This record gives sequence, C-alpha cells and structure tokens, in this order.
Amino acid sequence: MVNAPGVVRLALAGVVVLVWVGGPVAVVGALSREAGGVRLAGDEPAWATVRPLSGQVEQRLGLALSWTAGPVVVAPAWDGIVEVLHVGAGDVLRSGDQVAVVAGVTRIGFAGERPFSRHLRRGDRGPDVGVLHALLEQRGLSRGPGDRFDRKTAAGVRALATELGAPQTEVLDPAWFVHLTAPELVVTTVDLVVGAPAPAPGSQVLRSAANLVAARVTSEDWVARAVVTGQAAVPDDGDASMLPEGVDLGTDARTVPAEAELRVRGSAMELTEDRRRVDDASLLVLAAAIEPGAAGVDAVAVSEPVVGSWAVPSAAVHVDPEGRPSVRVQRTGAQIEVDVEIIGSGGVSTTVVVGGLASSDLVQVPGGSAAER
Repeated sequence: MVNAPGVVRLALAGVVVLVWVGGPVAVVGALSREAGGVRLAGDEPAWATVRPLSGQVEQRLGLALSWTAGPVVVAPAWDGIVEVLHVGAGDVLRSGDQVAVVAGVTRIGFAGERPFSRHLRRGDRGPDVGVLHALLEQRGLSRGPGDRFDRKTAAGVRALATELGAPQTEVLDPAWFVHLTAPELVVTTVDLVVGAPAPAPGSQVLRSAANLVAARVTSEDWVARAVVTGQAAVPDDGDASMLPEGVDLGTDARTVPAEAELRVRGSAMELTEDRRRVDDASLLVLAAAIEPGAAGVDAVAVSEPVVGSWAVPSAAVHVDPEGRPSVRVQRTGAQIEVDVEIIGSGGVSTTVVVGGLASSDLVQVPGGSAAER
C-alpha cells in the first residue's frame, strides 16, 4: 500500500528542485534575449540618433554675488514711551513710511541727503531746508523754493505736524524722522519695544538686510563649490573695500551670448554691455528672488535655436587636447569624426551643437552611457 503523505512530500520536493534549477535558466534566457536587442551598461560603445533642435537652447550658468552688510537705522533724540510699532522683521520700509508712535507722535522714515540735526523755522537757510522741501514735495505739502524756509514752507510744516499727531507748530522737529540710508530697506530686526522708554539718541532701532551690489556671470560649477565651501559673500565688518570684486572667478568667469536672455528663477536679468554681470537696474529684482547673503545662484541663458543646431547625447561630445569639440559619426556604413561647436544644453544629458550633421547620422556614445539604438 502506498503511503499518501509520503508521495505528496516527494512531489513537493520535486517541484522545489525544478523551480530552483529551472528559474535561473529562464532568467538567464530572458537576459540573453534582452542583451541581443540592447547594449547593456558597461558594454562596447553604442550608437545614438541625432535630432534637429526646434525648442529653445539653454546654457547652464551661475551668478557670483557680492553684498554689503545691511545698514543700521538709529534713533534721533526721542523722549517718551514707544506706543505703537508700524514695522516688523521682513517688512519693506520705504522713505515716507511710518516707523513707530513715540510719545503720541508718529515717527516716519525719510531717505534725505542728510539727517535733520536742528529745529527749522521761518527765515532759516541751508542744505537741510532743501532736504525739508524735498520731503514736503514727496508728501504733496506746501513748500518754498531753494534752501530758504519761508511762509510756504511754514504752511507745509504745519500740515505735516497735523498728519503726524504733533502739536500745531510751524517749526520742524528733527525727532519726527528716522533717517534712512536708502529709499527702500528690507527690515531684518527691530529693536523698539512697545511699552518701553524710547531708546537713547544714536541707539540701533532696526537693521536692514544685506544689500546686493554686484552679480557676475560664472559657471554653475562655481556656484556649487561656493555652496559646499560656505564661501563668505558679506564681509562681517561691512567693509565694502572687497566689493564687488571680492572673489576671483578666474577661469570660471563667463559671458552670456549676445542673442541669449539670462534668467534667474524665471526672472529676466538686464546685463551690462560686456554681458559679464547683471546691470544695477536688475539687482533689486535679483535680490528679491534669492536668499540675502547668498554667495551664488544658478542661472540659465536662454536663446532661440540656431539654424542647423542638433541635440546629441552629452557623452557623445569629446574635446581634443586643443579644445576642439567633435563627435564620432556612423554614416552610410563608415565612421567619421565631425567637428562641432557647443552652443548650449537641450535638457538633462543633452548637448546642443552646430556642425556638419545629418538626420540619418548616428553618434558614438561611450560604453555605459544611456543611448538609443
């Protein structure tokens, strides 16, 4: 009589042996068939198709940034208690904006040529009266001509006092103003405390963000190295003597092609005539798009495709000892070397070139590189 459980155990063992032996055979067979149609990584050089470029050409670049430490805004001769704050960290403070209420009077920031240092009244003359006239004009108030405080100036000061909540007067009080060193500041810290006595004259009341003063075109590799090494972009002591040429770019200096537009995070940058740095007119736009104090930022030069430009695998392009780029081409059964000019990038692992290529050409890609057959 046959032992049924024993037969079952024997059959299962046979299945296991078949799977253990037959599985690898099937896998090896599948890999062999795959290898017959596609070259595997590490195989001999492969051949990839080329394609005419119809989209925009991008050249990956970077900007080396130079900053000065943000200016400190100090208190005038105030008396009384800080009652209200009108500015906080992260705010943009512009000339004419309210800063705080101290002793019942609103204090405003003003970026005049010089701070007010005396009380001004009818009959006074001097450059500070000219600054007062500029302030009154900015606020749409009455003012006199030149640098003489006359009855029109007095009427403007009287209206200003009303606006600020000061007692009715025709005498300008310099304590109404906080002197700003620029028409626009990004506030990083505020040292005024509501309910506390007003700070002593000359004490810091707020600090602004670092100022971007130069952005030079460089390679994306330079930017990557600057991030890794923690390249200092703002001198600790605020000394501007190192700026804007504080960092020697050496061979990493770049020039944006004449037909290209330089973009940083989607914003177009105006360039200087030599196309090697961002024009001052675009520095505020650039500063708003990046972290204050950053040593560098990635950029891209975008241009329309050049007639006769081709997209090829980046690995297919090689450069001889004299710096001349070329690609090895398979054409009508023969292999030839074709000189090309690199004009940009067409995407990840794709280089845009111009040269004597044809749509039927195949370019050689070193073994281990991804390519189409």
